[in-house]
Amino acid sequence: MFARAYAVLVLVVALPLAACSDEASPTAPTTPTGTTTTTGVNFAVTLEAAPDPTVATPSTGVTYVQDGQVLAYQWTTTFAVVVRLDAEQTASNVTALSLALQQSTGGIRITPVTGEDEQYRFATRPSGSRLEPGGEVVIEFDLFYTLPNQGREAIISVNMDLLNDSGQTLNQTIQLQIAP
Repeated sequence: MFARAYAVLVLVVALPLAACSDEASPTAPTTPTGTTTTTGVNFAVTLEAAPDPTVATPSTGVTYVQDGQVLAYQWTTTFAVVVRLDAEQTASNVTALSLALQQSTGGIRITPVTGEDEQYRFATRPSGSRLEPGGEVVIEFDLFYTLPNQGREAIISVNMDLLNDSGQTLNQTIQLQIAP
């Protein structure tokens, strides 16, 4: 019994100390809303969303199929994510990109009831995928969506993977809001 309690105590004390290690590890410093900087071992990028929040307008002509019915998306919005590479960094490429949408109220994510989901589709218009030191890539998004709560307010998460010329990888996510 004493050995188990001692092992738990060691873990409780050791885990917080491991989190305070001086070794290089990814960090996310505090930045203004809509801007995220991630630094890995010799690899740093800054993501900035504009506008944040973005505004949705009624959608026309873009449809999806649900339960055998063709339905029109209710809303559409357009925004951009700017990916910046520090001047001291090695040239990099954006290698993967994904987007997730979650309904929200007052900026708080609201999980839909069982059996209901957010319906959305997006298209991208990147200025490129290659980031030279000190450079940037702008990725524009057109998003069409319908929310289970029939509202327009939502949180968008854009996730991307980057690979630099030294073979290092970095995964980065930025979130922005769609205003009510």
